[in-house]
Amino acid sequence: MTSEWDFVLVGIAALAAGMVNAIAGGGTLITFPMLTAVGIPVVAANVTSTVALCPGYLGATLAQSKDLRGQTKLLWLVLPAGVLGGIAGGALW
Repeated sequence: MTSEWDFVLVGIAALAAGMVNAIAGGGTLITFPMLTAVGIPVVAANVTSTVALCPGYLGATLAQSKDLRGQTKLLWLVLPAGVLGGIAGGALW
């Protein structure tokens, strides 16, 4: 059973994870354990944590768009590895 305090703790963890991600990344190290601590199943906690932090990643990408210009060659070099790794990871599940 979920109490009001669980929602407060998860909210605080979400704010802390957002701050950590804005500085250095790794906010999942805060959100995932908190979600499992309040009784969310592990897979649901993993998905929730990932989806909740995605807007921050998009914002960081947009904020650093000037730094990303000129990286097209590198993108095409690492993109196949990312795609193959994602497919392999999905197949292992």
